[in-house]
Amino acid sequence: MLAAHEMVMQMDGTSSKHADEVVLLSPVFQFGIEKYITELQCVETYKRYQAAESLASMGPRASGAVPALLKCLRQDCCVFVRKSAALALGEIGVMSAQVLAELGTAVSEDDNPYVRERAEQALHKLKC
Repeated sequence: MLAAHEMVMQMDGTSSKHADEVVLLSPVFQFGIEKYITELQCVETYKRYQAAESLASMGPRASGAVPALLKCLRQDCCVFVRKSAALALGEIGVMSAQVLAELGTAVSEDDNPYVRERAEQALHKLKC
C-alpha cells in the first residue's frame, strides 16, 4: 500500500517535499493526528503506546500533539507510554521552554531508567 505522499507524487508528479506539504495540510492527515491525540487518553495501555509511537513516526508534522505528549510524559502510569512520549517529543522537534523543562524533569526524576534514557536522548536530539 502506498503512503499518502507517494500517491500524491504519482498523481501530479510533485517532488517529495511538496507532497509532504500537501499531506500535512490534508484533512485526512490532520484527522490522523487528532485520532492519535485522542488515543493518548484511552484506558487501554496498548492504544496509548501505539498512539505515541505513531506520532513519533510522523516527526515534525505531529507538532499539534506536543501538549498531549507532555501530559503523557508527566502523568502516564505506564513506562512504555512515557518512554514513547519522550521519543515522540524528540522526533517532533519542538524546542520550546516547556518541552525542554519537561524532558529535563523526566531525565532527573522519572522512576524508570528507560524513560530517563529516552528523555535524555530526546533532549540531545533537540539541542543538536
